[in-house]
Amino acid sequence: MHRCSSGIFAVLAVSFALVLSACTGNSTPNSSTITVEKVTLTPTTGSIDVGATLIFSASATDSKGQPVFSGIQFVPGCGSQQPCAPLSVSSAGLACAGSWDSLSNPVVCTPGTPGFAQVTAVVSGVSSPPATVYIHQHIDNIQITPVGIHQCSTPPCTCFSQGETFIYQAKALSNGNDITSTVGPLSWTAVPLGVVAVNSGVTGLQNNQAQTTARVSGVAQLFASVSGVTSTSVPYTTCLVKSIMLNIQGDAGNQVSVNPGGGKAIEATVLDTMGNTIGNPPLTWITSDPEIASFTSAATITGTNSITTKQSAGGAVVSAVCAPATCNLGVLPGLPVYSSGGLLPNGAPGFATIKVSVTTASGNKPPTFNAFAATTMCGTEPNCSSVMFPVSPSTTPIGASILVPRTPNSMLFTPQGTRIYIGSDDGLMFYDVSGTTISAVSTSSTPCEVALCGRVLAISPDGNRVVVSDNTATIPPHPSQVYIYDNTHTSTPAVLPIAGATAAAFSPDEMKVFVVTDGGDLFVYSTVDSLLSVPISTTATDVAFSADGSFAFVAGTPNNSVSGFATCNGERMLLPPTLPPLNLPGNPLRLFPLPNTQETPLDSLHTVITQQLLALEPPNLQLLNAQYQQNLLSQLEFTCQIPSFAGPPSFTGLSAAPPFNLGQGNFVPLEMRVVGDGSQAILVAQNIPAVFVVDVNAKITSAIPLVNNASPSAASVSPDGTTVFVTSCDGTLTDPNNQQTCGTIHIVDVAGRADIQQGFYTNLGTQGSMCNNLDPDVLKCLPDLIAVRPQ
Repeated sequence: MHRCSSGIFAVLAVSFALVLSACTGNSTPNSSTITVEKVTLTPTTGSIDVGATLIFSASATDSKGQPVFSGIQFVPGCGSQQPCAPLSVSSAGLACAGSWDSLSNPVVCTPGTPGFAQVTAVVSGVSSPPATVYIHQHIDNIQITPVGIHQCSTPPCTCFSQGETFIYQAKALSNGNDITSTVGPLSWTAVPLGVVAVNSGVTGLQNNQAQTTARVSGVAQLFASVSGVTSTSVPYTTCLVKSIMLNIQGDAGNQVSVNPGGGKAIEATVLDTMGNTIGNPPLTWITSDPEIASFTSAATITGTNSITTKQSAGGAVVSAVCAPATCNLGVLPGLPVYSSGGLLPNGAPGFATIKVSVTTASGNKPPTFNAFAATTMCGTEPNCSSVMFPVSPSTTPIGASILVPRTPNSMLFTPQGTRIYIGSDDGLMFYDVSGTTISAVSTSSTPCEVALCGRVLAISPDGNRVVVSDNTATIPPHPSQVYIYDNTHTSTPAVLPIAGATAAAFSPDEMKVFVVTDGGDLFVYSTVDSLLSVPISTTATDVAFSADGSFAFVAGTPNNSVSGFATCNGERMLLPPTLPPLNLPGNPLRLFPLPNTQETPLDSLHTVITQQLLALEPPNLQLLNAQYQQNLLSQLEFTCQIPSFAGPPSFTGLSAAPPFNLGQGNFVPLEMRVVGDGSQAILVAQNIPAVFVVDVNAKITSAIPLVNNASPSAASVSPDGTTVFVTSCDGTLTDPNNQQTCGTIHIVDVAGRADIQQGFYTNLGTQGSMCNNLDPDVLKCLPDLIAVRPQ
């Protein structure tokens, strides 16, 4: 039996509990009564400087597979490799590249000479496979160089196409001398993971060599290390994605009709910068309207994905993008590449976008939508609490009330229709439609950075992230700012130093959030890149993304105009000098990109995309036509950020059709939604007692009057445009004869051209007020927030 040495603990300040076999020897049977079957020694190889140390551990099992803890010895030797280097191993498994002053209580390791050594663990005469130790002079640095010359089909060979292999080797230097042959096998790594596979165990390779295999498009840094020393990095590029071309599986063209609840497979052909096809592209699939059509899984590596339509008729444009941080890895700032169309390798056309029309068969009844209504009127009244209630076209249109713990100021449903987010000056709340209560993201209303005070501006397409604009602060130290709440990481909301945010939108691939402020700035937030601020105009009012997501339209910058800003870097997309500036009759308040695109081939790889959008400019509605293309250099990979490569997308044309006067004067819009395939818009304006239906193509506006000459205070339109919910006052608050009509929810059937139902909320004990603990004679709280649930 060996004695447990306390000296080693004092000198090394580490625990050898797993290797000190003698420390537990008394708790096991005598080794002479045990039949040892197997002995394992770790590590199996080591590389250390002369005079350095290395810890070995060993384990043994008997014939029954039970562990054996006693009688382990460490035996050094030379083996067949020469020159043989002295190696001293203590009874606890601590090896010295030289000689110990004591094997039982080692303190001083006297350096030996470079060479090779072996260590074997022995228990009851049974030995482990030997471990090889490479003993060498101290390594000053390690240098990586390629083996041979990279060959490719179209030089210059600046990257490796997917699946392509290549060999690198490393050289270890000490005082300028090459000592590679004495250091043993090197370890190889590459970051970020996934770009390249590195394998040093390929037959025929030397200890200092590794074979690389290109995997996922991106730029990695290749490292070699041994004996605690790591080389400087060598860049390695798996050829970046250059173009993405889409097709409808089994159909020609780029338009397809699908029944509600149906689906269709979309195929993507992806080429790298060398023109080779990428077999397993890590794509993100996007849709212009997730309430009409969406992908069950937005990320795939198969090159194919299926779009699934909702129950709502309408139109959406789908496309694909190579998006950070899963594609074109390691490129900073992030490098998205959007589908661009062109000719496939077989000569057939590919497309940048696919138009999906969701059509309902003649005679089929559209789905029944419901909405939720709330009130902002509780305000800051002490002890006042408000309620929210569901509304649906039925014999009892007003459902049971739900207590709202804080006075709301905004409401938005997730595109999936499963949750509604409710903003308030005291913090963000949410209601899951399968539940019974409204919850707050924080039980405390302070600080606002935790409670997330403010108005809900936007929700991500997957429903997981919410943009909240906190403009509640009037005095320091609490500043106006923007919060991005992620319900998958609820403890760490993003807090952005953005004051005066008035509009926000997620890019369809969810990589970026564009935020417009009343101070004349556009902020671009990303989890990949740093926050970007772009000066625009104090007249900017709205932001919405193009069909393929490659850029955002910003309304009102400059005044009475629309501009485009690239998603990848926020750079303004300039019109060609030969085109006149876009000068609209009024400053657009809202922008609505339409779900239709046209594509004109530009060259073998790319197309010019034309997309229409509606600009709401009271008293007018105006149709705009935007033409844009991706700017690529065919012989080089590109980014939006590197000046030597191509820039972001650019407008090849931006024009406006003559404005269409809606005939309602300079109205204040409460709600507008483009429905169908973009041929119709539904509009509700403040204090105008009607729902307006606009035929976009014919430029004809018709009105559906509200019963009782109701004065709208809020409205929400179903995704298919069949149903409109309007909160209103059907009289005056001071007229006692209108107690049961002021505070009505109107349900308008657009197809039937009628206000089919009016429901009035009655809160028992408060005479129709939606506020509890507040005298209705002082203030009667009426519904003035409403949101339709998507289906």
